[in-house]
Amino acid sequence: LMKTDSDGNFLWAHLDTPDFLNQTHSNAFVETSDGDFISAGWDYISTNYLLKRDSEGNELWSQPYDFGVNSMCITSDGNIVLGGNLGGIALRKIDEEGNEIWTKSYQMNENYSVCKSIIQTRDGGFALAGYGYFESQTTRDILVMRTDENGDSLWTRTYDGYGYNDLGRSVTEDSDGNIIVAGETTNYREVIGF
Repeated sequence: LMKTDSDGNFLWAHLDTPDFLNQTHSNAFVETSDGDFISAGWDYISTNYLLKRDSEGNELWSQPYDFGVNSMCITSDGNIVLGGNLGGIALRKIDEEGNEIWTKSYQMNENYSVCKSIIQTRDGGFALAGYGYFESQTTRDILVMRTDENGDSLWTRTYDGYGYNDLGRSVTEDSDGNIIVAGETTNYREVIGF
């Protein structure tokens, strides 16, 4: 995790690696209401973690985590929603100390799915983008979902036809409440392992 001032001058950097892990891959972070930071990632042996730092980057706490986090957003009530996977797309709401408030997991007809980006929408619910593996796990299609404020699914759509491997990477909401997704597409078929 690295911090600069508003002119881009370096302030500090700290390895986003808890003491109980070695090499890690940091996926997402948010700033909490008190100016601290919570980050999430995983090590190369697939141990997930959460780590909290103060505004100067000093570690406050870290913990192994049973949830693969790919994205995070601050909610209007000051908590945090994590977007990730538990064998399929999943959301988890936590407080600023990492305590779980609720967890929702969404199975996509026994196909593996992943949340890559999440936002809170103007109505208090959530929109997420990611992808699902289909056709005997050999292709991926863009997946978009809307939930209410409690994480209960309102609708889910998959979008195919752009390529063999289509991935939703980022989601936002426009001023009319429409959902916009950015991602990538690959027009060749490959065997996907996960």
